[in-house]
Amino acid sequence: MAFLSSITDRNFRRNFLVFFALASTLPLLLAIFVTYHYVLPLLYPQQIDGLQMTFTYGIVAMFLPSVLGFLLMIHWVGVFETFTKEITSRSAEISGNLVENPEENELVALQDTFNELYNELQNKMDLLSQHSRKLMDSNVKLSGLANIDKLTQLYNRRFFDASLMEETSNAEKHKKDLSLVLIDLDNFKTYNDNFGHPTGDKLLKEISALIKSNIRNNDMAFRYGGDEFAILLPGCNINIATQIADKLVKYVARHHFRATDDSDLGPITISCGVSSHPEDQKGLLEMADDCLLAAKRAGKGLVMVTA
Repeated sequence: MAFLSSITDRNFRRNFLVFFALASTLPLLLAIFVTYHYVLPLLYPQQIDGLQMTFTYGIVAMFLPSVLGFLLMIHWVGVFETFTKEITSRSAEISGNLVENPEENELVALQDTFNELYNELQNKMDLLSQHSRKLMDSNVKLSGLANIDKLTQLYNRRFFDASLMEETSNAEKHKKDLSLVLIDLDNFKTYNDNFGHPTGDKLLKEISALIKSNIRNNDMAFRYGGDEFAILLPGCNINIATQIADKLVKYVARHHFRATDDSDLGPITISCGVSSHPEDQKGLLEMADDCLLAAKRAGKGLVMVTA
């Protein structure tokens, strides 16, 4: 490991090039010295002339690999250092906090650079994950708000239509009870005309609060229209649905409603139509609506149920 660490050091690589050059040339120089001082004196002139070209080409052939190897190593060192500087520079542009240390060897610098880039990428991924969670939470909230009536804070008509279809399908598929209560605020137009729309809005909000406080946890309350409301009761038979509607009519009748100027609005009543066990979605809604009309014709403040 110490040897590998030294290879990554810039000064060591340059010293190694010098050592490589000397190690490649010294044996050749020694061979030339021995040849000229110990071999050639023992040969005849004719032998020396015959071996001169061979000796010359041999020396060149021996020098050539060493020279090429030395040049390749110089090129490799230059490319490696340039590559390291380029990586460090580009990394600094990406992360904005990488500082090149000219005294540090290239492999260590590259390792530090990639560590910094990995940490930067990890931080970006964490931020992206946080933003994704916030975006999903916002979408959930927006989706919920899209189903809520702004004035009464009950579910709106669009969500009622979708819920009625879904709950009807579930009731038919699983052979479960399902009931629907339609509610109409009696004489609402009169209160609007006599006390103004702000009082009418206040009245609708108070009625909505009473509805929400007098239904079961798994029941769903909707603002069906202007002064009409609906309660969808999954798993609820006609008897229990009628009891809930009767209780709600009594609560509203006993409640003291006041105008925005704190004046007494007098008695307020609601009419209810209750239906259950339809053959389809349209039948359930139509039966509840027919019962609601019957309740209003019978004198209002009443609950009418399908036979």
